[in-house]
Amino acid sequence: MYKIIWLDGASGVGKTTVANFLTNELMENGLTVDNVDSDYYYQEKYLSNPKIDQSKVKSPWADECFLKYFKGQLVLFCEKNDILVVQMALTDDKCRKILLESLGEKVGIKHIILNASKQTIKDRLKERATKGVAQRQALERLDWNIAYLNKYYKEDTWINTEEKSAENVADEIFSMIEKSRLQK
Repeated sequence: MYKIIWLDGASGVGKTTVANFLTNELMENGLTVDNVDSDYYYQEKYLSNPKIDQSKVKSPWADECFLKYFKGQLVLFCEKNDILVVQMALTDDKCRKILLESLGEKVGIKHIILNASKQTIKDRLKERATKGVAQRQALERLDWNIAYLNKYYKEDTWINTEEKSAENVADEIFSMIEKSRLQK
């Protein structure tokens, strides 16, 4: 069985919403689950540390110190849960190597890329409560994120969220997990 279900995709594709539904579904089926949002860990846990030199802070996907910290947190969570639902776009070489590849050597990871059309993602980003710099950066990185995902993760599981509810996407992922568990 997979220890980590990693939800990936461009900002605005629905990772957080799907993760919330999936976490609830897994818990309803008797599993101990943690829903780990990389943005929360970056903003609330990592950047709030007084030892962090704020002048050297980069974006989470490019901050090697954060990525190593986050990897350590994920290892700890794996030890106390049946499964983790992690939401983070792995659209940088450091992310891919430190988190997905290195961590994947230690625990089973099901890497799922959520996707939708560029226009749908743009519309979703504009509807979000998060405005200003974060929204602008997400829109500016959209083409880069999509190109990166297509380049490095062609063989991973892709789910189009275009005309599906987040609950339906979570059900689809849950079915994949159950199928995997039954085959073991």
